[in-house]
Amino acid sequence: MGRHKYNQGEFEEAIRLFQGVDRQSDHYVYGRFFEGIAHVRTRRAQPAIQAFRAIIEAIDEGVTGVEDTQRMDDLAWLSLARVYYTAANRTDAETGDRTIDGTLLGNAVVAWNNIGTGSEYWLDALFEESWAFFLADEYSRAMGNIHTLFSPYFEDAYYPEALVLKAVIFFSACQVENAEAMIAQFHERYDPVQAELTSTLAQFEDNQQFFEFLQRVRSGDANLSPRIRGVVSSALSDRTLLRHLEYVRLLEAEEARLNQAPDEFKNSSLGSRILQDIFVAKSFAIDQTGDLARGRYNRLIDELNELMNQVDTVELEIATFQRGQLSQEMQQQQTEVARSGGLDVEVDEEHQIWPFDGEYWRDELGFYRQQVSSQCGR
Repeated sequence: MGRHKYNQGEFEEAIRLFQGVDRQSDHYVYGRFFEGIAHVRTRRAQPAIQAFRAIIEAIDEGVTGVEDTQRMDDLAWLSLARVYYTAANRTDAETGDRTIDGTLLGNAVVAWNNIGTGSEYWLDALFEESWAFFLADEYSRAMGNIHTLFSPYFEDAYYPEALVLKAVIFFSACQVENAEAMIAQFHERYDPVQAELTSTLAQFEDNQQFFEFLQRVRSGDANLSPRIRGVVSSALSDRTLLRHLEYVRLLEAEEARLNQAPDEFKNSSLGSRILQDIFVAKSFAIDQTGDLARGRYNRLIDELNELMNQVDTVELEIATFQRGQLSQEMQQQQTEVARSGGLDVEVDEEHQIWPFDGEYWRDELGFYRQQVSSQCGR
C-alpha cells in the first residue's frame, strides 16, 4: 500500500504507511528507504536523514529480510550524502544570496566516504563529492576525484559534468586557457554523443519499437557506435527497467507453454480465454516497458542538453572576463579562490605525496590530488 501511495504522489499517506512497518519485519529496511525518499520529495531533510540513518543502524545490527545488505547500505549512505549536500546549499528567498553550511557539507563528505571502492555507486559518490569539495574550496581534492573518474579503469564511465566542473574550477582560478581547453574537450567528446543519441531516438515511432530496441541493447545486438553503446546500455540497465523486462519474459514463457498444450485445451473456451488474457497482459507490459525505457533515454538526452547549456554559460562568463566586465559575484568567487588554501595539495602524516607519472594504479584511485595555482590578479 505504501508503494502504491508513493507512486500516486500521495507522499504523506505513503510516509504514514512506511512508518508502520515493524522493526522486526523483513520489509523494514525497504519501508524506511521509501519513507526517506518520500521525505526528500516533500523537501523535509531532517526526517529523511533519520530514515536513512535508521537503515544503516539496522544493517549494522544484522537486520533480516534484505536481499543485498551491502547495496542497501550503500544506497542509504548515498541518499544521506545527497540530503546533507542539498541542505548545505542555502539560498536567501529575498536576496537570492547563497550560503554554504560547512557542517552539513562535511556530513555529506563523510557519508560519501562510507561507500567503498567495490560498490556500484562508488564512482557516483566520488563525482558528487567533487562538487562538495568545490563548494568547500577544496579544489585540489575536487580535481583529484575527477582525475580518478577519467582513469583507464573506468573507460565506460559516463560523467560529462566532470569536465564542466573542471572548467569552472580553472575559471575560478583565472586559468582561462585551461578552462577553454576543458570546454573544447567537452564539445569534442559530447557534441557527437548528443547528435547520435538524438538521431537514434528518432528511429523509433512507438513504445513497441523502443521495446525491441531495448531488447537488442540488452543482448548486445543493437546497431550502436562505440561512442554511445556504453552510455545507452548503462542508461537502460536500472533495476526497475530490468524487472519490467523479466515480467515480459515470464509472460512470453507462459504463452509459449500454453501454446504447447493439447489442442482440446487450447480450443476450449477456458484455454482461449487464458491465452487471450496472457496476450493482452504481454502487450500491455511491452508497451509499459517500452515507455519506461524511452523515458530513461529521453532523460539521458535532456541531462546532456542541460550540461551543454551550462557550458554555454561558462563560455559566456569567460568572454565577459576577457572584456573586463565580470559580474560582482564571479569577481568575489575568484578573490576567494586566490585566498583559499584549497588550491594546494596537503597530506596528513599517514600519507605521502607521489607525483603522477602518467600511469594509474588501482590502489591510488580516489586518493589523487591536483594542485591548481590561482592566476587571479596577475
